[in-house]
Amino acid sequence: MPLFPASFIDDLKSHADLVQVVQERVALRRSGATWKGLCPFHGEKTPSFHVNGDKGFFHCFGCGAGGDAFKFLELHEKIGFQDAVKQLAQRFGVALPEPGCHGTQTGTFAGGSGPYGKPAGVDAWRTRFRGSSTASIESTG
Repeated sequence: MPLFPASFIDDLKSHADLVQVVQERVALRRSGATWKGLCPFHGEKTPSFHVNGDKGFFHCFGCGAGGDAFKFLELHEKIGFQDAVKQLAQRFGVALPEPGCHGTQTGTFAGGSGPYGKPAGVDAWRTRFRGSSTASIESTG
């Protein structure tokens, strides 16, 4: 079960300013609609690290690193996703959801009313089908 609901992650992404997060750790210079600077993930002399604040992603053309604010913190701070979420929430004043407030997982997934998303009668049909196919194989053999 995920620690944070997807809706919370989406809200946090919209509140977090990626340029601000990156600028606290990397010197950036405006370059048209994006920002660029020296990549913090590999050594370089000319800037190949670009941050697009409007679209919410970063990318380095030198080493290929890229992602959103969560991924930047994961790579730069060497932390996991959950810690990155907590840091961003604290940094931008977004309250973390209470554990368990986003529903409980019961083993039912989208797509059907039975367990794991299967339609409700699948297991009964499968048992009946297996039973009849076994009987027909035994009678012909």
